Amino acid sequence: MLHKFNDIGSHLNRLNKSFNAAVGSAQSRLLPQGRCFAELAGQNGEIDLSDQIDEVVREIQAGE
Repeated sequence: MLHKFNDIGSHLNRLNKSFNAAVGSAQSRLLPQGRCFAELAGQNGEIDLSDQIDEVVREIQAGE
């Protein structure tokens, strides 16, 4: 049964890495272009995107 929790933890870690990669891509590519379009349209251009998630999922050990 513990392996199921550890499997969920490993899926969460992969999801975390994917989320962080998407945030990084959006911050470096998408947002600068969005700001340019917003400025051309006469809008503020400030877009706030969530920070990366740096938490690590705990692995369950047999003794816990």
